[in-house]
Amino acid sequence: MEIKLVDASYNKSNYDLTLKSNHIIGITGKNKEILMNILDLNINYKGNIFINGTKVDKDNINKYRKKISLIEKELKINTTVKEYMEYIIKYKRLEIKDENKKMIDSLRIVGLNKTYLDRYYNTLSNSEKKLIAISIGLLSNPDILIFDDIFIGLDNKYQKKLHRLFTKLKDQYNKLIIIFSNNSNILYKYTDKIVFLYDNEVLIEGKTNSLYTKVDYLKEYKFDIPDIVLFTYKARKKGIKLGYHKDIRDIIKDIYKHV
Repeated sequence: MEIKLVDASYNKSNYDLTLKSNHIIGITGKNKEILMNILDLNINYKGNIFINGTKVDKDNINKYRKKISLIEKELKINTTVKEYMEYIIKYKRLEIKDENKKMIDSLRIVGLNKTYLDRYYNTLSNSEKKLIAISIGLLSNPDILIFDDIFIGLDNKYQKKLHRLFTKLKDQYNKLIIIFSNNSNILYKYTDKIVFLYDNEVLIEGKTNSLYTKVDYLKEYKFDIPDIVLFTYKARKKGIKLGYHKDIRDIIKDIYKHV
C-alpha cells in the first residue's frame, strides 16, 4: 500500500510526500492537522494524490475514502458499541454481507471479544475506548489507518499493546499505519519512519532512529527531543561513549561498559 502526494496543498500548506505500508510512520510538527485531513481526503485540497499508483479524482474519491480510516483521539458516543458500529456502517454506506460477523471480527483483531458490542462506550476504560475506536475504524476494511495522538493517556503496558497491534496490522494485513503526534517520546519509541513538518511543508523525513539523533538540527527548528535521546546526547557531549537506543535498559548496559 502506498499513498503519494504531489504538490498537494490546502490554504498555505503544500506537501510532496510518499508513504508506504512497510513502515509504522510518525508525522509531527506545527499544523499537522492539515496534512492529516488531506491524507484522509477530508478537505478540498489542490494538487494530486495517488493511491497505489492511481490518481484520486472526483470519480473515485468516495471509493478511496472508504479505504482510509482516521481514528481520532476521542469519540463522543452515548450509545452501545454495537449501536455506534451500526450507525457507522449505515453512514459510510459500507457493503457488508454479515454485519454482526464483521463487528465481531473487528473487535477480535484488536483483542476484544463480542461482549463489548453490548457495552456502553462511556462506561469503558480509556484503553478500552482506544481499542474500540480502532475496531470501528476497521469496519470498512481500510488500507490506510491514520491515528491522531492515539497513545495519549495510555500507560506503558497499553502503549506496547497498541504497538504490537500496529505491527500486526502492518505485517499481517499490509495496512499503512500513520501516527500523528507531537510527543517525541512516543514517536521515537513506536515508529520506524518519521516525517517532520515545518513552515507548512515537509522539512525532513527518514528513519526515526537516525533523524532523532540529529539533535542540534532539530533544536534549530524547535522540535522536541525524546528524553532518552537527549540523555545520550548530553553524555556524549561530556565524552561518555554511549550509543543511541530506544530502550533504557540498553543505555544502562552501555553505562556499565563505558563509565
